[in-house]
Amino acid sequence: MRRRNEKLWDNYRQFARARGELVLHILSGYMPIAGAAILDFGCGSGGVALALAAAGAQVTAFDVDREKCALLREAIRNSDLNITVQHDIDRAPAHCDAIILLDVIEHVLNPRQRLLHLHQLLKPDGFVYLSTPNKLSFFNALQDPHFSLPLVSLMRRKCVKMLVADVLRWQAKERIDFPQLLSLRQLASAFASAGFAWHFINTQVVRYAWQKPEAVWNRQIHLALIRFMQKTSLGSAEKIASDEIGFYNRWLNPTWYIVAQKKPER
Repeated sequence: MRRRNEKLWDNYRQFARARGELVLHILSGYMPIAGAAILDFGCGSGGVALALAAAGAQVTAFDVDREKCALLREAIRNSDLNITVQHDIDRAPAHCDAIILLDVIEHVLNPRQRLLHLHQLLKPDGFVYLSTPNKLSFFNALQDPHFSLPLVSLMRRKCVKMLVADVLRWQAKERIDFPQLLSLRQLASAFASAGFAWHFINTQVVRYAWQKPEAVWNRQIHLALIRFMQKTSLGSAEKIASDEIGFYNRWLNPTWYIVAQKKPER
């Protein structure tokens, strides 16, 4: 029996390379990619790792899911791409030029501690590319980004697990990465305490995705809406996105896109 949001995750896997090309596009505006040492933390099916490695980066792809790691190893078996797949984060390389956290931080048990750890792995002035759903977004409250249920985006991790694993039985109880979304205040505090300066890149991302919608949107209804808006004068990147810390990013924006940079040590 297919779960009610299985098609969403099929699309997520199918569009993985498109998301990787988006990350490559954005990150190349901040640093040279060829020869860069990049950690893809929570690599999933490997779309980001493949795109960055194809551009010449030396990529370490990490994921807690052994099956996903095995599939990525198989995908690169006969290629010359410089990708090392790791299941043990303690073996991740230090002195990275950049770290990718694509829809990952909400699955981490202690985001503040994880950002501190990743800060230590970065070179001075190294970058973090991060995307994560907004806990307090009105749209996520109507339909959460992981299970397509109302109000789940506002729940603590143990309540999410109880609902989708114990009650609905949509997920295995043994799963270790049930999501707990962050508010803007929580995310900003975690960045600050870990020693990062950060800013939104929502407008850059949406401007890119306006031409390649699969790089951001996975639901068919969203893709259909964007394509309709492309044919009319109803929308543009500037109309539907903002990089200001204000009402839109606190209460409306479903997903934040952020670039953070390691602050110099004093």
